[in-house]
Amino acid sequence: MCIFLMDDVDEILQVLFIGIAVASVLLQTGRFIKALELFSECLVLLKKYSLKLEICKLNELFALVYDRLVNLFCFVSEQRENFESLLLKANTRGKEIIAGFLHRLGGVSLSRFEHSKANDYFERAGAVFQETGNRKKELDVFIDLGNLYKENEEYQKAKVYYEKAMLIAEDVGGTYEKGVAYGKLGTLCNILGEYAKAKELHRKALEISVRLGDKEGEITDHLNFAKVHINLSEYDQARECYRKALEISTAIGSQEAEASTCLDLGVFSCSLSDYENAEFYVKK
Repeated sequence: MCIFLMDDVDEILQVLFIGIAVASVLLQTGRFIKALELFSECLVLLKKYSLKLEICKLNELFALVYDRLVNLFCFVSEQRENFESLLLKANTRGKEIIAGFLHRLGGVSLSRFEHSKANDYFERAGAVFQETGNRKKELDVFIDLGNLYKENEEYQKAKVYYEKAMLIAEDVGGTYEKGVAYGKLGTLCNILGEYAKAKELHRKALEISVRLGDKEGEITDHLNFAKVHINLSEYDQARECYRKALEISTAIGSQEAEASTCLDLGVFSCSLSDYENAEFYVKK
């Protein structure tokens, strides 16, 4: 794409739309290097003519280009350094857009078990959201950092991030965000042997799921409760939690949740030497 001087806003937008469209086709057809080059030129144009474009349109176009670049990164992870350099060249008015895509890149890296990269992306995204005062986005990052450390079995570090997420959720989060934070921290407390705290957090999470009519959330909360009861040798209560989870799974027609709950019930029954029920639930 030839970069030349333009004064007319419509002309600038036309060139940008064509450039993004062609680069997207290159991306979809596997010509990743050419796509990267063309997206890079689009970013140069956006920066060059940023004062001529309305801020909403400017941010919309920045977001579109970065969205395509994240997709490119998903296909070609070795383009990470090129993507990093593009982020550094971005217009500072798009800080939250950049942070959003750093957050997405963290998720991609985590799914690939590239934990060091994921941590780096999450930390940088969180720093921007903290700087801009976007606490709800900061909450999301803390949840993901907690998940990362939990996967690495660094439970105390995970707990710190889940607690930070819970405090933000209680301060500025919606009802759903509170339920997620309570559930995540409750699961961690159960792992750490803090059973009373785990019960209280799962109780709060379940109350929110019921209030929101979130049936899948209810299933998860009952299963989490069952695990706490098992650790406390409260087997009748655990069995009741499994029964409720299975009942809801069947009622909403979720075969995946029903199969997972049956498997958990099979393992639970086996641990109690109830082999007849164990076989029944595993086969089911």
